[in-house]
Amino acid sequence: SSRFGSCNVQRPPLNTRHLHKHKMADCRLAMRTLVLAQVAANAMAVVHRAVVSNEAVRRAAGLSVDSPDQVMGTLKGLFDGYVTKYSDEQASWQEAKAEMDKLINVTKDEQAKESAINEKFKMQSAHDDKLQSIASFMRTLDGAIAAMHVSGDGKTWLDKYPDTKKQVDEIYKAHPALLAQGSRVLAAGGNHLVH
Repeated sequence: SSRFGSCNVQRPPLNTRHLHKHKMADCRLAMRTLVLAQVAANAMAVVHRAVVSNEAVRRAAGLSVDSPDQVMGTLKGLFDGYVTKYSDEQASWQEAKAEMDKLINVTKDEQAKESAINEKFKMQSAHDDKLQSIASFMRTLDGAIAAMHVSGDGKTWLDKYPDTKKQVDEIYKAHPALLAQGSRVLAAGGNHLVH
């Protein structure tokens, strides 16, 4: 009980387990929100860089604002940015994973070791979610670019960029759910790439 002024106030005992559970849920929600905000900010930065770059190219080539080449160039720039973002996330995770493995190996206290292992699993889950999100957005862009790319030769827009195509094929193989999405796009008609 606490004393406020001349009144005695009875407080119920705190349920710290309940508070901890809610704090963890709030932290996870905050982290997911932060990741989404970061993805959106990075996407905007990539679009801005692509637009600035394409404006310079358009001026040099004398293309109109409505040029399909400009739109394709902007989408390709955005797509390349996400391929890079995916690779960067993989490299970042490898570094973080190595650090967590070192921490787990040098920790002698069993409770601290268990806590570090649990944290590593949470980090792995967040990493996997981020890769899935990036790959999903790439698949959406791929579909948009493929819808604009019409060729009678049966080739896709990625065939013009063999290095990018190789990276994208690896990313799509790592996320099989996206392959099913690609099949649905093909079934809807059009000259779309199915991985």
